[in-house]
Amino acid sequence: MLRRDGVRAGDTAFHHWESLFGLPAGAVVWERHAFGGCPIVRLVGDPVAVDPALFELSGSTCNSIAAFSMSLHELRDRLSEHGFEQLDSRAADAEVLNPMLARWDRRSAHRPPVQWQLIRYTDPDTGAHRLLSLENHAETGARYRHIRDERWGTWIAYSACLEWLEQAQVVSGIAPWPISYHNATHDLWLPKRMNPPYVIERALVAAAGAPPDEVLLLREAPSACEDAIFGISAIGTRFGPFSTCYDPLLPEGESRTWLRYRLVPRELARIVADKLGCRLADMSRGET
Repeated sequence: MLRRDGVRAGDTAFHHWESLFGLPAGAVVWERHAFGGCPIVRLVGDPVAVDPALFELSGSTCNSIAAFSMSLHELRDRLSEHGFEQLDSRAADAEVLNPMLARWDRRSAHRPPVQWQLIRYTDPDTGAHRLLSLENHAETGARYRHIRDERWGTWIAYSACLEWLEQAQVVSGIAPWPISYHNATHDLWLPKRMNPPYVIERALVAAAGAPPDEVLLLREAPSACEDAIFGISAIGTRFGPFSTCYDPLLPEGESRTWLRYRLVPRELARIVADKLGCRLADMSRGET
């Protein structure tokens, strides 16, 4: 990619265009992508032919952004290292995220012994703000850590739930969590309820230069394929296969919004999967 004068933002000036037009054929490749709005134009240049005084060749910026992010396992370790706190006894309206049903349930004493669960409740002091805490189950009992980023909290809760299901032998082959990626189209799919953490999402958006498509999917009627599910868009396009891990996030008879991140290089998809403690599931081969 060409980065103008080392500056990441702003319009390309006349002398930059003049320099580009003077290059031999093939030195600069123009890539045009249209996602329904303004077209996105990329300039991909030959580092030998492009004038280094005017342009700096920028490598895979999206990969660098993703690599900068902390990983899910690193975050869990850091939360454990820095001590825990008690949940405010006044949090009478506390709810717990139930990954198996993809919903918030009233908090009760009868819950599976998942190592990490996400709790939300109204701030007892202000009576208006929503607070989030991660509940960690240890041998000494439950302990808590306040967390600001609901996205990271959601991913930690989902990951811990799948690990518990595997360890309890309730189901097998679902951990680590599969991220749906199409090797042919370079689309990466996630349910909107599982938005990636902000730095990782920024890397995915940078790859395409556009935000993800929000696709409303209706689950396809059950078929002979029992280990995968498919979604049908509002215009009848069929997408999938998705792992049956996503059953609660694409229930039968109900529509759900999914995010399609376009033009995601496989290397970036791999970095994102590693950061989230997941694995890539190749949709183009039907692997789930």
